[in-house]
Amino acid sequence: MALSYIFTFLSTLVSIYTIMCFLRIIFTWIPSLSYSKAARFLAAVCDPYLNFFRRIRWLTIGNLDFSPALALCILGAGTSIFGSLARGRVFSFSRILIMIVEALWSIGQSLLTFLILTLAIRLIILLVTESRNKRNSASYSYDFNSYNRQSSGSYILEALDRSLSPIVYTIAGTFTRGTQPSFKKALIISVCTLIAAEILLIPILNLLIGAIALIPF
Repeated sequence: MALSYIFTFLSTLVSIYTIMCFLRIIFTWIPSLSYSKAARFLAAVCDPYLNFFRRIRWLTIGNLDFSPALALCILGAGTSIFGSLARGRVFSFSRILIMIVEALWSIGQSLLTFLILTLAIRLIILLVTESRNKRNSASYSYDFNSYNRQSSGSYILEALDRSLSPIVYTIAGTFTRGTQPSFKKALIISVCTLIAAEILLIPILNLLIGAIALIPF
């Protein structure tokens, strides 16, 4: 019984810390809040943990930093594990393996969903801007470099495009061998491909978990 209370306390503690880390991440996106007392407190408490993941190079692609997603997913896994222990669940080898697979999938799915949303939002911005420019000039023709130079006029979008270009052109290149697609076309192909991949991976994951569950120990 005492262990149950301990694990419940740990699960609650990790949940609270997860919320604090999430708020710390949000505050970094809002310059006006970055130097408030609450932000400084959250930075002192959360940055040592978050900075550990920021040092993992493969989590940063250009200007895109996926380390916060991994950090939050691991905290979420910790909350789930402590919660299960608090309920007195017995952990067999198969159960532990399933939890590892689910945690890895949760991390991967979070990163994949974030990437899909980022690409989709960039595509929407591109289409809206392109449509506006076409109304202003009947002779407008789209080109990635001219789009950044003439239409965007935004340092943030230019930096985002530099980060996304290697990803979208690599994905699109598997379907357009020998030809260089426009940035817009590469975005459309990438969004569709990643959505399809996420949908297809779900039944594959369920089959894998079902196979692991058959392990008799």
